[in-house]
Amino acid sequence: MIAVAGDYGRAARALQEGWRQLEPALSAPRGAIILIDVCGMGEWNDRLGEEGGDELLARLGARLRDWTAPAVVARMAGDQFAVVRPGDRPPLIIAAGLRAHLRRERFTGDVLRLHVGVAGWTARVRWPQAMMLADRELRSGRMMPARSGPRCVRRP
Repeated sequence: MIAVAGDYGRAARALQEGWRQLEPALSAPRGAIILIDVCGMGEWNDRLGEEGGDELLARLGARLRDWTAPAVVARMAGDQFAVVRPGDRPPLIIAAGLRAHLRRERFTGDVLRLHVGVAGWTARVRWPQAMMLADRELRSGRMMPARSGPRCVRRP
């Protein structure tokens, strides 16, 4: 696992590896992209130490991976993950399923907050555009509160 804080070379290699893992799923004619960013990772590192923070991210990644096939999960760098799921299911329905899956496990005694961006690709909206839309939604800063709709993840 890549250290949360570290040199840019390791982060660049992690990003390359993440894209390599996602490429086969992105070749599907349609699907959903979910980008996930853990909020306040610096605070978690302060509380748990960097190794503890990295272990928390590894557990989150494992929980995402055991979600359901054919979803592909990649840790993109630091505290960010990308989930790509080919198929016809609407992206918000997929995000709702992910939310329910994550809520089954408590990672710490406190709330783990996630920013999430969701978008889908089709023949008309290609996956690079969908990735940009999901990234824009992620960066809009909307946190997924615990009980308000399918794009909500708060207490894993």
